[in-house]
Amino acid sequence: MALAGCHERTTLDLDAGPADASPPGATGLIEIEGPTTLALAPGEHAEFVARWTDADGRPVAVRDVSFALEGMARDSTLFSLGGRTDEEGRVTGMVIAGSETATFRLRVVAPGARAAYLDVAVSGDGFGRLVVAVEGGDGRDIAQRTVLVHQSTSGSVSCEDALTRREADRSRTTDALGEAVFAPLPAAQRFTIVARATSSASVIVAEGCVADVTLEPTGDTRATVTLVPRTLGIEGEYDAELALQAGTAPRVAADTLAIALEAAVVASGGDASMMLDALESALRDRGAIAALSALEAARATGTAERDLATRLVVEEASLVGGLQLVLDEVVTLHDALVVDGVLFVAGSMDGPVASFTRGEVRLGDADAEPVMIDLREVGITARAPASVRWTAETDVLQLESMRIELPIATLLLAGIDALARARGVESAGGLIASRGGCDVLQAWIAEQDEIGAACSAECATAACDAVGAAVMTLARGATEPLDALRARVVLSGPLTSEDADGNLTVDALRAAALSGAWRSADGLTGEPIDATFGGARISPLP
Repeated sequence: MALAGCHERTTLDLDAGPADASPPGATGLIEIEGPTTLALAPGEHAEFVARWTDADGRPVAVRDVSFALEGMARDSTLFSLGGRTDEEGRVTGMVIAGSETATFRLRVVAPGARAAYLDVAVSGDGFGRLVVAVEGGDGRDIAQRTVLVHQSTSGSVSCEDALTRREADRSRTTDALGEAVFAPLPAAQRFTIVARATSSASVIVAEGCVADVTLEPTGDTRATVTLVPRTLGIEGEYDAELALQAGTAPRVAADTLAIALEAAVVASGGDASMMLDALESALRDRGAIAALSALEAARATGTAERDLATRLVVEEASLVGGLQLVLDEVVTLHDALVVDGVLFVAGSMDGPVASFTRGEVRLGDADAEPVMIDLREVGITARAPASVRWTAETDVLQLESMRIELPIATLLLAGIDALARARGVESAGGLIASRGGCDVLQAWIAEQDEIGAACSAECATAACDAVGAAVMTLARGATEPLDALRARVVLSGPLTSEDADGNLTVDALRAAALSGAWRSADGLTGEPIDATFGGARISPLP
């Protein structure tokens, strides 16, 4: 991943060109009258006329104006370095061509006015026309393409050198055909050509170069420069959403958890015994001593357990069955499992550094009432390390690995808690008991004279909630081996990047197809899993 800090953002004035000597806030204007190019033979002299007007278009009279040569003029020179305007705002100067081939610019400037420029070419071999076509740069926000021409004399101007220069001997923006035309230029001279693309944010987003183009003395000399996009920077925080296609892992874990829980319930005395334990606790909490004594007596003879157990069998109700029904619903919700968080990216000398800090897991379809799990409340590690790098010469960011701690059984039980909250049920235990025989227990309580009189509907509900909580406690005790079997999600794949405002900074990241596995804690086994990813930049680094 090439991040901010791995590229240098460069801005250009899109109006003035690469060497504008106009003072800041200039309101006046200097213009060359007549041709804005001169083609001179060695030793030839040529006059030029410039006119200075103010912001309202009125001539600026009897004011000093400066002349200067820019670029490699060699031994060409000026008759004078300035002049004074007449009553019409005009000033006259003279260029004296030297003996050496040269390509340069004449600058006319005055305080408070935008400068004027005159292109000058000196050659004893005639003059030609250079036509430069610019192509490429796809995928960048390009507002303007500019071509810069550097002359070579005793030695070639390398592309490496030319690309670092902000000024050139000639510069033009491309026309509607994507071409820039330079004429006249000295024939038989070699040129290095740079093309730059700037965005709507005035940032150079792509550039290219061709070296050692020799101008033909007749006709057009054509050259093509291919723009190479500059590398995007990616640095800061991105509001991210990771949608997992969980496969069969939640289903397998839920079924295994139910089997483990069934053994735990049997070890605790069975459904009827756990329910009556919860009822005893409810009666004791309410100080219903007589009813508690009656229940203890019935349990001492075994009649209470037998009667309640028989009713549960008849009604085909069980605590494990209740948990299984709730787990089935949670597993279905895992078909749309989205991890919400923040992707943090920073640059370093060794490349990108990234991590994904997760806040919540969202279960269920986007158009349904969300079932939310706060990972921090569950005790799941929030920060997930990520390894990323740019794919060469593309805007594709390769996610080489991202490890997200998502212990499957803990996630399922957290889903039960979240589902209870979403349904307005007081507790996960209450949700389980409501589907695992709570109605049978309530009916049995109501039929017991002394117990029923002391244990109201609120008391019976408390007993149901308590036995459901006991089931959740047993389930949590069975999560460790399952969590070790499916401990974390490991993903990799390409992320496409988007620079929305043309400032060479990634504003959004997308991945339509990440792949990986829901792996065991030891990393030896895993189940395939796919994912999509989307992230939008919310803040830069401080």
